[in-house]
Amino acid sequence: ENTHNNQALELRRWEDGELICAIPLNHQAYDEDLSIDDEFCGHERCCAISALAASRDGRYLAALEPWGDLHLIDLTSDLQAPRIMRWRRRWPDYADAIAFDPQFQFLIWNWVDQDERFEFFRFDDAAADRLAYLGHFDGGARCHRGALAFSPFTDALVHTDYFSQSRITYRRFDRANLLARNGLSNADSRQLWDTPPATVRWYRELPLIHHPHDALNPWQTSVTFINKQKLLWAAGEALVLLHAEDGASAADYHAITVIREFAFDRDRRRIIAATVDGVIVVSLRQFDPKTTKSTR
Repeated sequence: ENTHNNQALELRRWEDGELICAIPLNHQAYDEDLSIDDEFCGHERCCAISALAASRDGRYLAALEPWGDLHLIDLTSDLQAPRIMRWRRRWPDYADAIAFDPQFQFLIWNWVDQDERFEFFRFDDAAADRLAYLGHFDGGARCHRGALAFSPFTDALVHTDYFSQSRITYRRFDRANLLARNGLSNADSRQLWDTPPATVRWYRELPLIHHPHDALNPWQTSVTFINKQKLLWAAGEALVLLHAEDGASAADYHAITVIREFAFDRDRRRIIAATVDGVIVVSLRQFDPKTTKSTR
């Protein structure tokens, strides 16, 4: 639910959709003079939420503003007046993806300016609203909104972007090194991944995106780990199952509509996908085990 200056998140029960509570998220100006910076940039005081993410233990829910702040909601507090930690952040352009490390030590989000950029943070003290900026790495073209996912099984993450084709990249990181290093200033342009502790293990490029797009409807992909051995990537009309070890295709499923985002139901081993034509449900049993051609 959005208003001109504020927004609210509704928490509903999965079984019947009953409203549990509505959590107000109040945007605050970048400066004290009636948000001159907001008004100058035409951001309408950031009156929208562009991305949501939950911590693996279910305690925290993060809400990201497209040009503004990160709100971290403690779901174990009183939901009628929940504890909300807030980090003020000025994005050059649109921020639209966020992911938690399963151990709740790191956070990564992306934003799009002329190109895409991914920024990596450490929770130094969530209770004291302290985040340490560790660095960034660059993504692809601004016509695409990338996806992010940490592995629940090992110290790795994947992200998607677009150059001449859809691309997915798998990276391993050194947790001990990242926990020990000093935080950087936001102006520091040094890339986190130029040197260890994190390295690209593999990447895959697939010619999956062909549908029309524009500034208001960019290309979009989605990704998640379904178990220790495999991850699932959605791009265009395709759902592709990849081996986590080397990125080789294990199976795929082609829908007859463009997939925007999906969630994986581990209990029933099925994909619930939001498409441009509505919601579809696909079982892993429906996947074709043939190998999808790709480049590395």
